[in-house]
Amino acid sequence: MWKKLLPATLLLAATSASSIESRTVEVPASIQEVFVPVGFDDNDNVELTLRIQYPNTCYREGEISKRIDHEKKKIHIKATSEYEDSVYCGLMLVFATETISLGRLDSGSYELVLDAKYKKQEVTRIEVAKANNEGPDDFNYLPISNVYLDHNDEQMLVLEGYYQIAEGVDQCYVVDEVELHEQDRILLVLPKARFESCEGLQGVRKVRVSVDVGDKLKDGKLIHVRSANGKSLNKILPYFLPH
Repeated sequence: MWKKLLPATLLLAATSASSIESRTVEVPASIQEVFVPVGFDDNDNVELTLRIQYPNTCYREGEISKRIDHEKKKIHIKATSEYEDSVYCGLMLVFATETISLGRLDSGSYELVLDAKYKKQEVTRIEVAKANNEGPDDFNYLPISNVYLDHNDEQMLVLEGYYQIAEGVDQCYVVDEVELHEQDRILLVLPKARFESCEGLQGVRKVRVSVDVGDKLKDGKLIHVRSANGKSLNKILPYFLPH
């Protein structure tokens, strides 16, 4: 009698769901990488991004909390995952990213303290410079809400967003230039804008710009895009396995 063998990644637990009661357990999140973009100043909303790994499909995002010690300049992040003690789990690695907003911080060098499983031991620091002006940004940026690689040319990074022209206003966003800055595993994208007259146009307008990034993303990077009004967008492109 022949027995069929299945690959390990496709095996599911054979125990009947009716015989085991499911329960949820909170465990420390397994962090694979911490991304801290450079260039923040004390007028910016400072952010960092965590890349989290789940060993199978029974894990899901838990709670992420933060505590900032302004006097000692330490930022404490606690990250947890929830484990569903279920009988049916897909035995494959699952990855997720989580961007944490730290708000506006005084200028200085901050130490990041992680309460989670993190394979790297070196100290992660967040540098915050003194702003050159009182505005939310040093430059005018396009209002970007989405970033992706062109399906027909993966060396082209596409930035998209929307804004609305209010009644009685005749100014439109125009692309000035898009700067790219590489920082280890981060690609910093600065879509600088200027304003031009667009008399007669009203309502919602779309912004779309394509940028040739060459082979900068061949191994995968966090794309950190600055946007209008002190906002930013973070996405890992293309998807990649841990180093």
